[in-house]
Amino acid sequence: MIDTKLKNKIVLVTGVNNPYGIGAATAKAFASEGATVFASYLRLPTEESTTNIPGEIFYRAQNAKTADEVIVAIRERGGKIEAWEADLADPAVIPQLFDQAERAFGPVDILINNAAHCDPDTFIPQSQLGSNSRAVDKFPISTITADKHDRHFAVNSRAAALMMAEFARRHF
Repeated sequence: MIDTKLKNKIVLVTGVNNPYGIGAATAKAFASEGATVFASYLRLPTEESTTNIPGEIFYRAQNAKTADEVIVAIRERGGKIEAWEADLADPAVIPQLFDQAERAFGPVDILINNAAHCDPDTFIPQSQLGSNSRAVDKFPISTITADKHDRHFAVNSRAAALMMAEFARRHF
């Protein structure tokens, strides 16, 4: 057996509520190696689907969940995990997330920035899009707005950078 040196390490993983997602798989993998996991997640409201595309309906349903399924799966295998719901688009949440992890388990040893936001958009004017316009993956698409761009940037770029900065601040 290979010793991964992960036993008793504290791992913070973001984006863990979809039990079929990368965050859940990452949390389970670390836990199976003996690491202690602190997970963050954000439930997204389920939106009415304008089609009956099974993949879209399933995806939206998974993202509306808490991290409970992932927590149960890890604990059933003897792993240690706690979770906290947090919207990483709010910069004030990031030090709070580390505080929550430290209260639960101690200082974070490993950070996994997995959380992401995706709302398919395009530069094509809304007047030229049909009412049922779809992205390549068949999800609804709409014209980009400042608010939509800001939300993408806040979660996918700024939050990841601020998470790394907070991690570094607590270690150096």
